[in-house]
Amino acid sequence: MRKWVIIGLVVLVIGGGIVAVVCWSRRDSVEYHIRAYREADRKLSGEETFVDELRDVWRKMWSQRMGRKARLRNEMHQHKEDLIRLGYLEERTFGVSNASLSDVMAAAQKAVLKKGTNSEFFSAATLGTSAVRVVAAKGMVPTWDEIAQELEKNPPKGK
Repeated sequence: MRKWVIIGLVVLVIGGGIVAVVCWSRRDSVEYHIRAYREADRKLSGEETFVDELRDVWRKMWSQRMGRKARLRNEMHQHKEDLIRLGYLEERTFGVSNASLSDVMAAAQKAVLKKGTNSEFFSAATLGTSAVRVVAAKGMVPTWDEIAQELEKNPPKGK
């Protein structure tokens, strides 16, 4: 009798380990992070329900001090960073010295759109006062030459 209990416990532990490995590997997959990013985006653009408002009040009072929208934006950012880490997205940083950061970001967006329609994860953000970070799907991030061409086609209005 005691032997069967020990065998049962060993089988249970091994089975639990296998389930844990399978579940963990799925949470670290590209597909998981894409689904989670899209779900957070859907919730962010959707209308807030009464239950969501109650959760916001509870969360602000007792824990994170951030509301629903800030939490969802943070989730999207984390999933995007994981997609970069997994190689689905790529990022490139461009130092800017002779153009405005907003003009470089707009030129980067135009260059990405010229490469194709996969711009769901595109983002361009400033890093300090002299650099722009561009994130897009692998193979969609523009080079500096492509951004410079866009800047030449559409010169800033101040020049």
